[in-house]
Amino acid sequence: LVSAYRSHEYQIGLYNRKVNEYLNAGYDEATAKEITIQYGGSMNAANCAGLLAKADIDGGLIGGASLKSADFAVITKAAQ
Repeated sequence: LVSAYRSHEYQIGLYNRKVNEYLNAGYDEATAKEITIQYGGSMNAANCAGLLAKADIDGGLIGGASLKSADFAVITKAAQ
């Protein structure tokens, strides 16, 4: 999902839940569960824990935060 506006965490969870509902409606349960839903926005050290705690977010795409070792360490710890 692409938008010119930054979404709040609850909106991101809602969007991903809708994607999961679509997958569950179009595929058998086993296949739908195998599909990974990643957050592709600006995941960083400040928001990673909240995003990764959401049931409908399986991971995230990390951009500039991956270039800062301290920030990247926070993200990898939150992902465990």
